[in-house]
Amino acid sequence: MKRIATVLGILIIIAGIAHAFEANMYVFAVTETGEGVPATLTVDVNPGNGNIAIDLGKSIVGESTQESVRDAITAATNLLDVNKDRYDFFVKIESPAEKIDGPSAGLAIALAVYGALKGEDVPDYISATGQIDADGTVYPVGGVYEKAKAAHDVGVKIFLIPAGERNTTAEIEEELEPGIVETVVKNIDLVTYAKQTWGMDVYEVQDLEQAVKIVFEGERPETNVSTTQPEELENFVPPEAEVNRSAPFKDLAEKLVRDARKAVTDAQSCSLTLKDPSIEQALRDSLKTSDSMATRAALLLDKGYYYTAANYAFLAKIDAETYANICEHPSLLNPGSVAFQDLLNDTENRINTLFNRLNDVNMNRNNFEWIGAARDRFIRAKYNFENLKLTGYTEPSPLYLRQLMSVREWLDSAEEMYNMGKDIEGPQIGDLEELAKQAIISVEDVSQMVDISDQSIQERIAWAKTAYEHGWYYTAALEAASASGLAMGNVIADRKDPLSALAESMSHRFEPAGIWDELYLNHAAYYYEAAKYYKREGKNEKAKDMARTGLQLYHMAGEIQKIHRSIYSAPSVVVSVEKTTKIELDNKTTAWVALAVLIVSTVLLILLLASGRREGRRKHHEELLKEHRYRRKIMEVEHQIRELEKRLKKSPEDKELKAELAKLKRLLGRYRKSLERIRERKGA
Repeated sequence: MKRIATVLGILIIIAGIAHAFEANMYVFAVTETGEGVPATLTVDVNPGNGNIAIDLGKSIVGESTQESVRDAITAATNLLDVNKDRYDFFVKIESPAEKIDGPSAGLAIALAVYGALKGEDVPDYISATGQIDADGTVYPVGGVYEKAKAAHDVGVKIFLIPAGERNTTAEIEEELEPGIVETVVKNIDLVTYAKQTWGMDVYEVQDLEQAVKIVFEGERPETNVSTTQPEELENFVPPEAEVNRSAPFKDLAEKLVRDARKAVTDAQSCSLTLKDPSIEQALRDSLKTSDSMATRAALLLDKGYYYTAANYAFLAKIDAETYANICEHPSLLNPGSVAFQDLLNDTENRINTLFNRLNDVNMNRNNFEWIGAARDRFIRAKYNFENLKLTGYTEPSPLYLRQLMSVREWLDSAEEMYNMGKDIEGPQIGDLEELAKQAIISVEDVSQMVDISDQSIQERIAWAKTAYEHGWYYTAALEAASASGLAMGNVIADRKDPLSALAESMSHRFEPAGIWDELYLNHAAYYYEAAKYYKREGKNEKAKDMARTGLQLYHMAGEIQKIHRSIYSAPSVVVSVEKTTKIELDNKTTAWVALAVLIVSTVLLILLLASGRREGRRKHHEELLKEHRYRRKIMEVEHQIRELEKRLKKSPEDKELKAELAKLKRLLGRYRKSLERIRERKGA
């Protein structure tokens, strides 16, 4: 029996080799007008001598396509461990294109060859795009969104793309208002977008073996939805940065990177279990991104991009601590939990304590950049915390907790910078009120000349005015200058090619006057190098995005440099006391001393009264900010209500729409009551 089974097995193998088999699937290309078009691929395999024939119908075959076919056949036969010289391969692609020249069908051809050799056709609901090497590695191609959309249009349910291409740029039609549709360019996560919009599964694959498991073995990898999209490709390494004045920031950046890596390690050691699998998966994905960002931060630190490294570490730590906190106390997802209220109260207490310390610290010629930056971070933390309290916390979501972790990280940064500067002594700095006022006036003038509706610009203006009300004039000038620089960068990016404009700016690199303008200048240099890298990789839209950010940072650095030059060029306020070995007091001297004491007492009284008025102005300003935020929220909710009411007219029996409308009306009522209370307090 054993001998018979062996003979039968040999006969089956011989039979499989002896007859031809055909495999078919869709492949896709992108036209010159940017439209994805389908083509049909057929692969015939026959016993033979390793001959390869390519039939593209009326299309002309390009050299890269011929090479791609050869690599695809080599990859498939290597994976199956068969001798390709024992077969003849006939590859046919029917396409409307006049010429087919490109490697993007390589993965699909390799899958069809694999299927033909195995005697299995590729399922008609599966397709793929990607360049393939002879060793089976899959490489990126262009137009993945357009190809995925074309695949959906012909009924494909599973679409394979090269690893690393899920985050892409797409032209998408959006209904801005009822009946008004406009095409907008957006950065999307194709895996998430395809699933939510078309119901199509998109999987990233690194090699042919991984693709084969999906196509022929039914494996379905997890389609991870990333919450944070990395800005660069992993293998991008910038050149060394120019570091002079910003060298003292290195210690702070090193600590932040260490803290971020520790936070990631601690989070990874915690086993997360939640009843909602979608929230659990989103948190796991964010931790992977956090790990990648912490690694990136360490690399950039070694290259001298201290602010860029700190920025990555900052984001990595937020995601890691969000994960760790929820992992340790899942009840944080319940707004009524004790753990959640404790975290909220602790954050508020930290804000109040730190405000007093920052208000009382002595700011001088040698520490003003540290103290001013600490106050700046504090204002951001308090601003965001007030917004969180304003929006409320009504549904379990990691997003709210992540925003709360962001507030706490801003407070950590403020404390670190405060500690860097509080013990540094130096000559007293001059009055900066006029400098701050002129910086704010300048950005307000800009607002009348160009569009500064960008949210980040508006926030910086609000922070500048808050700092001014506190009497933190350097911080006010810093934020106002940053807002002006952002606006200038946006205008240039809109009117010129961003990469060319940034290249021209970086070729005239100015000499920084302080720590922060050099940090931002090097941050701009990093984005410049990243933009050039993406340009070389053929990712033109990503290159433009990077260049736009680089322009913003360059002009922010330039405006901050002007502030620093004004401060450093101003004369110091020096207070000196001459020592005497003997003091004799006669009646006349006593009278002068008494008069001096009276004058000093009067000055102190005036300062106390001014401090009281300043505190009054601060509270008044906070009330104005709260009023503004509530009015903005009311307008947003009213708009949402109007949109829902329009939809209800079309679907009057839709219970979900009715429930959502009722919820929004209750929220609107709460906002209006809060606004009334604020106005009552102002009236009182």
